[in-house]
Amino acid sequence: MQAVQLLLISVGLLLAVAIVAARLDALELVEHRGPKVLLGIVPGVIGAVLILVERLDVIPDEAEGDLWAMAMIAISTVAILGTSVRLARR
Repeated sequence: MQAVQLLLISVGLLLAVAIVAARLDALELVEHRGPKVLLGIVPGVIGAVLILVERLDVIPDEAEGDLWAMAMIAISTVAILGTSVRLARR
């Protein structure tokens, strides 16, 4: 089950990075290296974390429930702040 969870998390992160990179590219920030750096470094970091979690079992089983709750709260907070900032700019 942990492998499926890690797969879903990594796919979600990669999709988020791809969306952010596409949005930055659409904003005509071609001179900046931000989108290319995101697309280069983030998948490597995600791969390294996946291997470490699978091999070393870095996250203790008793802490997984709390970490999932904290991750969902953090993701929701970032999404709400991002939406608020975007609406405030209009």
